[in-house]
Amino acid sequence: MATETSDAFEGAGNNSMSGVFTPTPDCVAAEHLSGAPLQPNNVYWSMDGKLAVVVHDGIMISTFVNKDLCRYLLQPPFVSRTNIALSKRPANTRYPLPPPAFSEATPTAVEAPGTIMYRIMNSFEAVTSANPRELSMAKPDVDVFLQASWGPRGSAPNAACALLALTTANRILLHFPSSLNLNWECCAVLSDIVAAHMAKVMPRYGPLPDDPSILVPLPRAPKRRKAELSYAEQCDFMATTCFAWSSTSLLAICGRRLTTIWHFDLLRSGYLEKTPRVEVDTGVHGWPTSASWSSDGETLYVATASSHILSIVVADGSLRRVWTVPRPAPIVSIAVGANHVFAAFGGTLSAWSIAGENDQVPVVWPAHDGTISVLAVQARDNTLFSCAIDGAVKAWHPDGSPAVAPNLPTKGYPVYGLSISPNDAQISCTYIVPPAARPCRTTQADTTYSRVSGGLEHFATPLAKDAPTLAETLRTALAATPARLDSLFDVLALCYHDLVACTAKEAELRSLHADTTGVRPMYRPVADALASQYTRLDHSDAWAAPTLLQAAYQIWSTVPASQKECPAWVVPVILAHAAERHVLTASTAASLDPDTHVAALLMADYLWHLSTRNPDAAPVSFALKPNTRTALRQLYTAYGTVADIARLDTGAGELPVREACELCAGPVPLTASILEPVCAKGHAAERSFLSFRLVSTASVWKCTLCGSFANVETAPTFYSAHSGADPLHCTVCGSYCHLLAY
Repeated sequence: MATETSDAFEGAGNNSMSGVFTPTPDCVAAEHLSGAPLQPNNVYWSMDGKLAVVVHDGIMISTFVNKDLCRYLLQPPFVSRTNIALSKRPANTRYPLPPPAFSEATPTAVEAPGTIMYRIMNSFEAVTSANPRELSMAKPDVDVFLQASWGPRGSAPNAACALLALTTANRILLHFPSSLNLNWECCAVLSDIVAAHMAKVMPRYGPLPDDPSILVPLPRAPKRRKAELSYAEQCDFMATTCFAWSSTSLLAICGRRLTTIWHFDLLRSGYLEKTPRVEVDTGVHGWPTSASWSSDGETLYVATASSHILSIVVADGSLRRVWTVPRPAPIVSIAVGANHVFAAFGGTLSAWSIAGENDQVPVVWPAHDGTISVLAVQARDNTLFSCAIDGAVKAWHPDGSPAVAPNLPTKGYPVYGLSISPNDAQISCTYIVPPAARPCRTTQADTTYSRVSGGLEHFATPLAKDAPTLAETLRTALAATPARLDSLFDVLALCYHDLVACTAKEAELRSLHADTTGVRPMYRPVADALASQYTRLDHSDAWAAPTLLQAAYQIWSTVPASQKECPAWVVPVILAHAAERHVLTASTAASLDPDTHVAALLMADYLWHLSTRNPDAAPVSFALKPNTRTALRQLYTAYGTVADIARLDTGAGELPVREACELCAGPVPLTASILEPVCAKGHAAERSFLSFRLVSTASVWKCTLCGSFANVETAPTFYSAHSGADPLHCTVCGSYCHLLAY
């Protein structure tokens, strides 16, 4: 690494200089990281649209579409970043375990196995250096992050995702985001609970048998009882090598000796139970190197450095299967698909069928010229992605045949991290960029490590390579879950990066006085295709579930240039579907209290208003369905007036004013812009997307994407069965909401 030239990493560019990150031509976005990854698997996507990158000087967190910044910035950035800095080791830490006392004055004294390494790694001797960026990971005063993992939705307050980080001092730190996602507070040290449990159960386990691969066993401590654990074996119980967090909020912590599975509960004091739900002695199969959950969260797969893959079933805590790779080699990464378990060792990949037995023959194929660093599986079609230090990112089918992914890099910087976004729209890769080949100008000393940096790139997956493919991918995904739409942060980020590239290309063409009609951002055909597909659904008896329109509205309301491109009929259709469903429920209720029946009348008024004033150029009809008209008549008869029934029969008239302004007590009429009410004197207000009533409380739910509001309901109603412990979804765009208290 001391003699790099410009062609040492060909994929980095023809004229690239060492130490300078040059993006791959086909990436959608890239950035140069000041820090360098310490070990593979250092980039992670969360379910709430955040990206975490672990480097040697902290954890960088990127938040996409941080709409909370609108309270302080008129035009907030699309991507906001924050960093979790290195933490100090507490003085009273219980790990690493202090070694037994040793006196050099005694000639017959012998160091306990493992203590020499402890004294070297925890030396308190100062190191002088003129380089301010030098980082000594061998000193006990600083904790360096090794890896991280995102929790599922709801693992942090306000339906957010918590971040779990592992440090070199074996500390497992739990971080929660602030309300603006700009600060991340360390709320708990989960390794303290794990260490207390390990100290309690350690006496139950004896020493491991001698490793059969070692011809001459290592000498044990003299005069030690057979069941007594040495210092090194006690450290194995306390050491954590990897962890994995399931979608069902099960946290697997894999140590050198024991693998424990804990249930995480945000409302519990300490967040973890006192004892784990599953405890398995996996030390006999080697040290765990990687862990991954099945899609249903019922099975944990653990890869070890002794060439084994372990299958642990949560229901009974049993070690169901033990698979062995064809040749002795540490397994560096593991990934679980719908029907297969994939493992990487060296430059080779192997695949096992989940339904197979222990003696099944895996599918094995050579994949890379260098050592593979990380594996990731695309959940939608079970495509496997692998990256290696040869600089290539490749796609594979479960049978070992290559998949088509022409936009991925084939050579370049060593790839250390790989992560697929939640909706299979983006592939994020991290690189380690080699240092400069010249000494430091200040000290004329070789400071190669301090000048190692990193790179981050985002690529479109094969399922999102162009607008028609992305639209079809979203349609298929929404058809599988027609009643619920999650946040499409990764899709929005892909559309945003594409828009930035198109804007730059259009500006370049205009400077050359060239034609720019061929430059069209991706978001426009994607949103138009989703809206067009919704109009082709059957709406004769009732409005179809508007998940396709919600996805299109997320794109229109988020990508900066498209905020005014949303057709006028989209939001009324979404609200009409909700109002129609709630009106049918309210009409069959025995009785409604005064506050609730006002909400029912507002929904009925809105449906009537749309049926008489059909938005211009709307491709769907807002005429009242027969059962909806009957429900409106029942509500107007029970809670309305004679004028309401006459207006329903004639289809003409003016809507009555049912609410007053909180500031001036003036009337607030119901208009087509129902979510933007204005009183007679011009006072702007907010209307709840749940009840259609004006928001009049200090505590409200706010959508994290489109910014719509909803009242906090204390009891279930005909329009909301939401309870305080469950996440609330926005009716307008389908994204998650969080609770705000002004």
